[in-house]
Amino acid sequence: MCALLKESDLLDTLEEKDGTFTLFAPTDDAFKKMEDLAGFRDEEVKDILKLHILNSIETFDSLDCLGSVTTLLGEKTETLCLLGVTNKFQVGKGNIDDANVPEILPPFFLGSNGNILPVDNVILPELPTIGKFNSHRIAYSIVPVYVYIYIYIYI
Repeated sequence: MCALLKESDLLDTLEEKDGTFTLFAPTDDAFKKMEDLAGFRDEEVKDILKLHILNSIETFDSLDCLGSVTTLLGEKTETLCLLGVTNKFQVGKGNIDDANVPEILPPFFLGSNGNILPVDNVILPELPTIGKFNSHRIAYSIVPVYVYIYIYIYI
């Protein structure tokens, strides 16, 4: 991820000593799940990365279930919870199926100018076409998520 941030001119932004940031950092496995990041235009990759950065300091506990936060891209992502607040997910408008909903995973890292919250999938923005995903968004407003999955299967 650091290489992508550097290529997209976002690493300098995150290194600002006076900044206050939260980075939802996809794991290596999350990037491997993306079919081919090389197939994205540079601007799309930068938009995807901006969707992982908040211009505020958040922690796992400060992210409210069914709440939303505004990213550097200007889009909001939603925080969904499963089983109370035991499991939290940070969902972008492009995360349209159950297989790519990013779960926030411990351990969490506290930095001098912000926090890093690892996620197991890449948070995706709403784009006309992004990899195998398209802009059709299934409503993720039903929580807990297992209720959503049940309704989705039987509708």
